[in-house]
Formats: sequence, C-alpha cells, structure tokens
Amino acid sequence: MNFVLYNGVSRNIFAEAFIVKDKVIKKNTMNNMEISVKKFVCISFMLVAGKFYTQVGINNTTPSATLDVTGQPAITTTADGVIAPRITGEQLKSKDNSYNAAQDGTIIYVTQALAANQTTARTVNVLDKGYYGFNSSLGTTGQWVSLFNRDPKVISGGNILNRTMISETTLSTTGPAQATLYTQQFALTRKSVIDLFFSVPVSTVARANGQAPVDGTSKLFGLNVYLSKTDAPTFTNQNILRDTESFTNSGNFYANGIYQVGGSRKFVLEAGTYTMSFVGFVYANPNESVGVRATFGTNGTGASDLRSVIDIIATPLDK
Repeated sequence: MNFVLYNGVSRNIFAEAFIVKDKVIKKNTMNNMEISVKKFVCISFMLVAGKFYTQVGINNTTPSATLDVTGQPAITTTADGVIAPRITGEQLKSKDNSYNAAQDGTIIYVTQALAANQTTARTVNVLDKGYYGFNSSLGTTGQWVSLFNRDPKVISGGNILNRTMISETTLSTTGPAQATLYTQQFALTRKSVIDLFFSVPVSTVARANGQAPVDGTSKLFGLNVYLSKTDAPTFTNQNILRDTESFTNSGNFYANGIYQVGGSRKFVLEAGTYTMSFVGFVYANPNESVGVRATFGTNGTGASDLRSVIDIIATPLDK
C-alpha cells in the first residue's frame, strides 16, 4: 500500500476511492447508511493495519523504499534535503530515560554541545555540534555516538611545502648541553588518537673545540619529546618519544654532513590542554676533556633536508 506526498499533499488512492463511494451511499436509505458505517469501520481497520507495511514517497508517486524523497533541483527557491530532529545537548540529556533498545539507530542533530563535565552515561560523547546516532549496545544503557565529527585535526605540520622551522641551535658539552628546540601547545575537546612524527636535522657535528672528532671516544646526540598536561589531572614532562645517534671515530676520515634524529608513535589522550616540547641534547664521556658539539635545525629556508618535520595530528574518538 503506497502513501504519496506530492507538492505538500498526502494521498492514499484507496482511501480517496472509499470517500467518494461513501458519499454516494449516504444518499441512500438509513439501512444503506448503516452498511456504509460498517464498511467504513472495516476499511479503516484495513488501512490502520496496512500502514505498517506501506512505503512513503515525497515528491514522487512510486516510492522505491520505506521513505523515498525526490528533490526539486530545478526550483531554485526551494531548499532540498532532509532535516533530522534538532535539539541541544541539554535537551537531549533531559531525555536520557527515553532512549533504550527500542530506539537503537535513532538519529538526531545536536545544535549545542555539552561541556565534558555536564555529560551523562548516554551523552558522554555529545561534545561537539553535529549528527549523533543512538547505539543501545554501548556502555551499560546505550550511548549517543558522533556520526561525522571524526575528521583529523592538524595540530602541527601536515604540510610538506610549509614545514616546521626549528631555529639553528648549537649545543656543546662545554656549554648548554640541551635546549628546547620547539614547543607546541594544544587543546583537545574530546578523547583523541594522536599521531606524532618528527625528523630534525643535525649538522656540524665536531669536538667541542671545533676539531674533527677523530679522538676515538664515544659521543652522542639526540632528541627527547616531553608532554605536559596543564589542566586537571595534571602531569609534567612525560618522555613520550626519543631518538639518539652515537658514534666513535679514530681515523682521519669520517662521515660528515647532515644527520637526522627522528621517530614516530601513536597514542591516546583524554580531552584537556597540553604542551609538547622537543628537547635536543649532546653527550660525551665525562672523562673526555674536550667533548662534542652539534647544531640542530637551520636558519635557512633552502634545501628541504635542512628543514625540520614535526607533525602532530589528533583524530577524535568516542568513549
């Protein structure tokens, strides 16, 4: 049985045929009127029972699915589309007990998100404006899950033609042996997967006095990545990634040029405010009187192998 909505008018062909027939019957005798009432009750029952098996067409007369909507692209003054129920996060939260297994798959549009400390077990993921679907299998009583707010957010880098520039910094065991080369602050509004990658050039590796490192002692340079969280629960300078390069040379010839320290990892962070610091360092045996020096980063914008690469990408997750 097909119900059709065309140009704003709902039509049911069977119901319309009955109405016409009923008008004719009403002109007959009282007995015929009684028959008409019986027919009305019978057909009404059929219509009510049949509506659960119907298909609905909007702007078309032959719907091909449970709901078949045809747009009107030629009418430029009409907006095409389907609008889901629009509701604020607070309003959705107030309806918590209305959503259970029978509402599995329900779709709504949240016009105003909840703050992280305002959510409930069902609305724990309603932290952004947008579309949400109800999944009765999540959590203990079901959860609303974000349908489209999963696009990665570039916190740093992500552009091969506009790399992060780390200013040229020379470290020496006879002077500052470590220094913060780069710092990135960022805030996450929801639990996220973090993709971290770095590659920093190191050049002019030599003994601390500028001589070639041919003394046969072990030397090392590297980079540590530290993460701090500035809002509760706070933590400070957690070493989350590192890379080091060690070398020993006693000959007159050795590899010289541009080295790279780098690494990558993936991890999960809760919503909050963070600071990520990239700290370079050099090290030589304390018994070695001269020591070592190395230059991290560059002040130029020329060769791509002198440019640092620091990519920090956050992809939102549901609880």
